[in-house]
Amino acid sequence: MKIEANGISINYEVHGRGTALILIHGFGGNLTYWEPQVAAFSRKFRVIAYDRRGCGESGQPQSGFGYNDFVEDLHQLMLKLKVGRAYLLGFSQGGAIALLTATRYPEMVKALILSNSSVDFTTPFTDEERKQAAGMIALIEKEGVEKYARMFIKSNFSPGLEQRAPAVWDSYYQMLLRSRPETLIGVVKSGLEQRPPELELTKVKCPVLFIQGEHDLLVTPERRERAVKSIAGSRMVVLPVGHATAAEAPDEFNRAVIEFLTECETE
Repeated sequence: MKIEANGISINYEVHGRGTALILIHGFGGNLTYWEPQVAAFSRKFRVIAYDRRGCGESGQPQSGFGYNDFVEDLHQLMLKLKVGRAYLLGFSQGGAIALLTATRYPEMVKALILSNSSVDFTTPFTDEERKQAAGMIALIEKEGVEKYARMFIKSNFSPGLEQRAPAVWDSYYQMLLRSRPETLIGVVKSGLEQRPPELELTKVKCPVLFIQGEHDLLVTPERRERAVKSIAGSRMVVLPVGHATAAEAPDEFNRAVIEFLTECETE
């Protein structure tokens, strides 16, 4: 299904009934990332998964790939779907979008699950990060999405997963291949050119769960600890996997989410 929100045609799916649980995919992904979660979560919740702007089957803007744009897309989508208050589950960059939404529209967020996310997205790029970002842009411009996908996937799983679970690896790789180069470049350029968003963590008034990967190359142990310590009352579950925890360990991931949200439902 599609709906106009914040000037963009947003593609979304709705499954189940109950309290709304909105799933926000990460950089280079689309709503199919959440396939192992939708069936489990929709038994208890009204699950809403959507393609972010420029991803999946959503519209392709010419500009507007910063955090403020993504947050307002989500906010407007909730208003259009008449979701007064929801649980937000975001993966990686999707977790940053969920967290920012909770600080700007706290009355609309009942709880947060932040998968493989940190709070470091509010700090300016270091020289090394700028070099890496420029390299990614050059790679996509010169070699296309396929070369990017082959490189990027290696940082998303624990060592040996390609051999242990080739179907999981291939499914994620196929998702990355569907990324649009103009979106990937737009997001990276926004990080280079725009000021980092302001993050007022004292405005987070809801329960928060971090789900992290023990072998995550992107969210290191130091970043994990800094994230959970930065939000009073938050808790953390660490699974023995890499960055894409929901894909690599769906049963354990789903169990952690459902246990946390079941507690939230009774509060």
